Amino acid sequence: MKTCPVCDEHFSDEHRTCPSHGTVLIESKELQPGAVIAARYSIIKKIGDGGMGVVYLADNILMNVRVALKFLAGELGRDPRFIKRFRNEARVMFLLRHPNVAQVHDLGQAENGELFLVMEFVDGPSLRDVIKNAPNGLPLPEAMALVRGIAAGLGAAHNSGTVHRDIKPENILLTKDGHQPKVVDFGIAAAKEGATAMSRTGGPLFTPEYAAPEQWKGMIASDLDGRTDIYALGGVFYELLTGKTALHAHNLQGWMYQHLNENPVPPSQHRAELRSLTGVDELLLSMLAKERENRPATIADFLNRLDNLGRRNVSGPKTVFEPVGQSTPAQEFVPPPPPPLLPSMPSLPEEKKVGAGKWVGISLVGIPILVLVLIFLFRSNSVTADPVPFPAAGTYPSRQLISITDATPDAVIHYTTDGSEPTANSPTYSEPLQNLPSTATVRAMAVAPSHKPSHAMDWNYVWTFDQAKAAWDSKQYPEARGLFKQACDGGDKLSCNYLAYDYANGMGGAADPQQAQSLYKKSCEDGVMKSCASLGSLYQGNGDLVQAQVYYQKACDGGLAEGCKFLRESK
Repeated sequence: MKTCPVCDEHFSDEHRTCPSHGTVLIESKELQPGAVIAARYSIIKKIGDGGMGVVYLADNILMNVRVALKFLAGELGRDPRFIKRFRNEARVMFLLRHPNVAQVHDLGQAENGELFLVMEFVDGPSLRDVIKNAPNGLPLPEAMALVRGIAAGLGAAHNSGTVHRDIKPENILLTKDGHQPKVVDFGIAAAKEGATAMSRTGGPLFTPEYAAPEQWKGMIASDLDGRTDIYALGGVFYELLTGKTALHAHNLQGWMYQHLNENPVPPSQHRAELRSLTGVDELLLSMLAKERENRPATIADFLNRLDNLGRRNVSGPKTVFEPVGQSTPAQEFVPPPPPPLLPSMPSLPEEKKVGAGKWVGISLVGIPILVLVLIFLFRSNSVTADPVPFPAAGTYPSRQLISITDATPDAVIHYTTDGSEPTANSPTYSEPLQNLPSTATVRAMAVAPSHKPSHAMDWNYVWTFDQAKAAWDSKQYPEARGLFKQACDGGDKLSCNYLAYDYANGMGGAADPQQAQSLYKKSCEDGVMKSCASLGSLYQGNGDLVQAQVYYQKACDGGLAEGCKFLRESK
């Protein structure tokens, strides 16, 4: 692609000068809005750069779903060893489905041979952005909720045998409402460790502020485990609570010395409010322990300790942790009632007591059996955790993929989309649900070995664009205009295109050429080539042939045949 330095319009490679200004076009190596990759992904805009490469927001043309395309950096993309490891890691991440992990949908290859990951688009800020806006730390309930979500995603990955190795605020994105964290870039650090290009640079394969001591010591990837991620999570948690990194240095050597030799200051010394939260210093410092053996052994262990913050042991009073700004008197600990006594054994006659030793032996043998029976009965009476959908039920501008997760080990999810109750004979969930009707009810239940089935959950979804298009096709234009406006305001660019057409032609209400032009321009900039061609037609109708040709050219370069036809006819 090429760009005009005057008007910033983009043109295909065969153009040499801008038709509007006559200036020589500048070649751009970045993908431009409207470019179509692998015949199905239309680029909307660039949304980030990283050590791995460039990230673009794109539209899956066939599915009408927004995704993130993460392209490999040039050097990595040419390293066969990295590509092989990267493919293996991508396959593992494709199978990992959890609400707190950004979903990997596919691994693709562009027309020029470059590899890219197709990932769930998370439309909120990164955790780094949140931390920057809270220099003294986040409110305690918010910080604890965020770290709990991050830990849940890590726990799911660890259970599948995957260690992230590069947990940091930049690798944690939040949904638009800011409440749900999602971990990204799983497996990238692992793939980089096998790249010859990286080994030649001599640079670290991790982020110095959060890397665990064993990474600084050069421990090989196969020996790292979940405790490495727990160390980095401790650094992130520390920063969420205090607004400061746990350790401080100014260069690579300084960070290495700090992580290997210095202990962090207890977080309560930075924030007095934490002093009333019993156990927070001990938990944070244990997560940041130099030796792995001194950290929480697993994510489940960490979450258990997180749940017990603010509580003393059972021999003393208990302090109840309340949300910030509220205060209640401490409640006295009330010990639980003793378990019911087992029925008494009848007394043995004196002459039978010579065999008491045999009774003891039988009892000792029976105890393990009794324990196993009790465990079996307990598990048999346990209910499988209810399945959870993502995104949550509700109204959305455009069609979404519906993922369903469960929390009970070895659980299987059965679902229906036809309104019937799910049973063990219903389809088994294995991949995100798609092609649902404009108004859909998804029902699901989870079953796990030795557990009772979960509750049958049902979630209602409405895709506003689908409803609007159905009304439009039925010539119910006033209803369609309202629905298209709702979907367009929600970010659906195709709805903006239809709404612009309605305004331009007075369908479903009064004509409004200015509003139509504004909407066509917005939709065109978002990559809808028909909007670019329509915008050109509006300019031509107003006598501005130069601007008309600019947008016809844009539509033509974006692959729209009508744009090329209009461009030829306008000359």
